Amino acid sequence: MPPESAPQPRNQVSSGWRVLSVLLALVLLLGWALAASLFEQGKAQIHHLEARLREVPQVRELSVLLDAQGKPALLVAYEPQTGRLQVQRLNAVKEGRSDSLHLWSVAEGDGPRLLGVIPSRYPTTQLNVAPEVMAASTRLGLSVEDKDKGPRDGKPALPWLWEGAVVRKAM
Repeated sequence: MPPESAPQPRNQVSSGWRVLSVLLALVLLLGWALAASLFEQGKAQIHHLEARLREVPQVRELSVLLDAQGKPALLVAYEPQTGRLQVQRLNAVKEGRSDSLHLWSVAEGDGPRLLGVIPSRYPTTQLNVAPEVMAASTRLGLSVEDKDKGPRDGKPALPWLWEGAVVRKAM
């Protein structure tokens, strides 16, 4: 056989391989776009959750006031971000018609300081309290006062109806 009649090697790539390479390039491009999108969505979710976490009230001071038998009667939690004292009754004790319950803060080496009046018609209430008052408090006490006259000379009627220590939570 003469050399001119020998089959020439093919220098062309078949069209099937070309289509496959284009499809693979498209798949890689779509995969990259999807990964970038998921990454950005993840970052946005993290920022959103961090912002919500900053908004969540954090309880720093907590107290459970106990009755004479040592049973829990009142739960008090202080949120420094809002300056509010959350007060929740834990028992069914109701004051008389002419009585009102007054919550007091007792600081070391200082007299009792009135935080507010606890209404009888709601199981929970909120009182606005300055951060300095709660920071100085070591104990909380609840006194029964005359509804019309209030505390005598700005001092509570003792003994305490309920009392408890203030516990400071590490943040």
